[in-house]
Amino acid sequence: MYEDVVRRPWDTQSQKFGAPVRRRAESIRKLPSTNELWSRPPPELAELRTLESEKDHALARAWVEGFELGDVPKGACEVGYSRSSGPGGQHVNKTNSKASLRCDLGPALGVWLPRFVLAPLSKSPYYHPNPPSLLVNSQETRSSMTNLETAQRKLYEAIFNAAKSVIVGETTQETKDRIAANLKAAKARLKVAKQKRSAFKADKNKRNWE
Repeated sequence: MYEDVVRRPWDTQSQKFGAPVRRRAESIRKLPSTNELWSRPPPELAELRTLESEKDHALARAWVEGFELGDVPKGACEVGYSRSSGPGGQHVNKTNSKASLRCDLGPALGVWLPRFVLAPLSKSPYYHPNPPSLLVNSQETRSSMTNLETAQRKLYEAIFNAAKSVIVGETTQETKDRIAANLKAAKARLKVAKQKRSAFKADKNKRNWE
C-alpha cells in the first residue's frame, strides 16, 4: 500500500517539485513507512559536519562499509511516475513508466545520514538546494517498478560515493613504516647539514683569530 502525499505535482519539463502543472497531473506517492530498523550512524558520528581527526575518519569508514541499499528508509523518499520520453516505442509515451525519486535531506541528516555527507552530496548532479534534497529519475525500461528500483540504486550510490569521497583511507602498517623511515632520513640529513654549518662557522672564526 502507498500513502498519498498531499502536494502539487512537479512539472514534467523542469522536474521541479511544487512547480505548476503545464501538461498533465502526475501521481506522487510516498513509499510505505516500515518499522524495520535500518543501520544508523553512531551518535558521535551522526552530528559531525566535517571529518577532522583519525577517530572521525575511522567512525566514518566503519559506517560507510556497513551502509547498504536497504539502509535508506523507505519512508524518507517520495516517488512519482510520469510518461517517459525518447526512444522506446509508443508504450513509453502512453504509460507512466518513468520513476522519479525524491529524498529530503533535512530530516535525514543526523538521523540515518551523518551530517558530513551533505557537503559532498551538494556536488552531486542529483542535488537540489531548495530545500536540500536528492532528485533521481529513471526511464531506462518500460517497467515503472524496474525504473523505481534503478532510481533507488542511483540514490544509494550517490550517498555512498559522496561519503567515500571525503573519508581518508586507513593507513597501512607498510605506509606508516615508510613514512617513519622518510622522517628519520630527513632528520639525519638535517643533522648532517647543521654539523657542516657549525664546522664551517668554527673554521671561519678560527681563521679570523689567527
